[in-house]
Amino acid sequence: MLIPSGTEYPWEGQWATATGYTVNDCVHNDGSGYVCISAHTSGDTDDEPGTGAVWATYWDLLVQQGPTGAGTTGVTGTTGSTGTTGTSGPTGVGSTGATGITGSTGVTGTTGAAPTGQLFLTGAGMWPSTSNGCEEAAKLEYVTNDVDVYVLGFDKDADEFAQATVGMPSDWDGGTITATFFWTFATGSGAETVQWACQGRSYANDEALDQAWGTAQSVSDTAITAGDVHKSAATSAITLGGTPAAGELVQFRVYRDISEDNLAGDALLLGVMITFTRS
Repeated sequence: MLIPSGTEYPWEGQWATATGYTVNDCVHNDGSGYVCISAHTSGDTDDEPGTGAVWATYWDLLVQQGPTGAGTTGVTGTTGSTGTTGTSGPTGVGSTGATGITGSTGVTGTTGAAPTGQLFLTGAGMWPSTSNGCEEAAKLEYVTNDVDVYVLGFDKDADEFAQATVGMPSDWDGGTITATFFWTFATGSGAETVQWACQGRSYANDEALDQAWGTAQSVSDTAITAGDVHKSAATSAITLGGTPAAGELVQFRVYRDISEDNLAGDALLLGVMITFTRS
């Protein structure tokens, strides 16, 4: 700018370091204006106008920054509308990476137990063996509530046998079976035992009937109370004679093995549950 005396006072803007200043150069710093009174090249901070240690050697205060005016802050202006969303950039180009190698197949789990089926041989539906047979099926009445059941009586003094004939289901796998005995007694005491046994043979078409039985398996059960239902545990696996297969005729033989029990009276057989495995 120009002063009326004709002296030139060049305006250099914001004071800066490492800048050459000549006499009458004007700058501003921290809100105030200064005029150079001694030519120099500015350093870092010592000659900074208004704050440096020796600033008055090089500068005179020309215009001092006034105090901050008093007054309340004005109301915030209305927010402008959101600008238009810019156009999406193009999708990057690149080939899909190669498929990773397929992992090895895990270990095959343990095969679960085969499903089972059951059939029940009733005391009413079985008959005494011709040789060493048990008593014929007899109907017993429990008179208080008129409950009638058929039983086969097995003597305490000799091994006695009963038989049944069954056509096995078409889904039988031809494997081993087990037998569970349902029975009661009228004579004897609690804690005495009965030894039940079961064996059988499977017959295919055109096989002779008169053939050997398979190996018997037995189970012991303890008497509890006369006139109560007793259910034994299952026997060990019974292998039937012949070449067992689905749908074949099976002849079962059950008996009381008195050499292994001590019930002091007849054991009365209500029926036998046969459990088999399905294919």
